[in-house]
Amino acid sequence: TTFIANELILQAVRKRNHRLVDNLDWYIAPSLNPDGYAFTMTGDRLWRKTRSIPQKENSFGGIFGCCKGADPNRNWDAHWGGKGTSKNQCSQIYHGPSPASEPEVAATQKFVYERKDYIKLFLTMHSYSQVRKQVYRYPVWF
Repeated sequence: TTFIANELILQAVRKRNHRLVDNLDWYIAPSLNPDGYAFTMTGDRLWRKTRSIPQKENSFGGIFGCCKGADPNRNWDAHWGGKGTSKNQCSQIYHGPSPASEPEVAATQKFVYERKDYIKLFLTMHSYSQVRKQVYRYPVWF
């Protein structure tokens, strides 16, 4: 996301190619889940949900905090609760108690709907994993 923003700026400023910035309005939000992102730095590195308090506490969720939030990618009003989501609030793919129940999603959805007649493309980027480079050491017998 930041690469795209940087490239737009570089094209417009350094290469004097203003076509992309003069003819289009760009709305770039590097992170739409700030609480969840912050928690990846201090708590669970692979956390993907928001950090909202669950509406009904699960005994394990209350002790360990794993049942907080909803997956913002699955909380949108469009096709809410469909295939690829979960009703289990402790699941990583929990869709939330209702469509746009998460404030981050509600605000973004409102912003998009207010501009629906003008937006030509809505692109989201999502990453989730932690890949380590494997170093294989083979035993050497002489």
